[in-house]
Amino acid sequence: HESHAENPAIHPLGARADLPTGSLERIRSPLTRTLDPANLRVFHTDPKLSESDREFVKTSSAGLTAATPAAVDADRKAKWLDKMDKAQEQSKQTGLPILVLFTGTSWCPYCIKLEKDVFSEKAFQTFANPNLVLLKLDFEPGGETKSKKNKALQEEYGVTGFPTYFLIDASGKQLAKGGFHDGINPTVFADWVKAARK
Repeated sequence: HESHAENPAIHPLGARADLPTGSLERIRSPLTRTLDPANLRVFHTDPKLSESDREFVKTSSAGLTAATPAAVDADRKAKWLDKMDKAQEQSKQTGLPILVLFTGTSWCPYCIKLEKDVFSEKAFQTFANPNLVLLKLDFEPGGETKSKKNKALQEEYGVTGFPTYFLIDASGKQLAKGGFHDGINPTVFADWVKAARK
């Protein structure tokens, strides 16, 4: 996403605190297109603006704020979910991608090793808290499951071996796919996530 610092359309408007009363009438359309709520708050309390201009800015700011996902709480703790609909709901609320893990922690040697080397490490949890929605689909020996929904997801994502994991967005679109490999650790895993989100 293009940052505000790189958007030249923002700077001229954001710097014009000396606008005479009523000047916003001529630039309301550009304001709506280019300024985010943080920029609009600059105009909110500007005494040089007319009452109608300040009200316009206030309502525009409220609309833009409502249209964006809620910011991730600084103290958010990512917890493993076991249902896709819950994960998608959380993803929509936070704007974070979902890590979907197809695993077999009671019987699959590499699944157990992945848990030990990555997911049980404090460094992974620290990374996941502000960056990931976690979804673990734990299968029985041989890849069997009593959950029809998990079976459907296994078929949808074409999972034939365990462990297999995907990074997806709230709509289910795949961003990346991975599995256990030598040398994997929380840092390597975090780099994989970051590369997939670029």
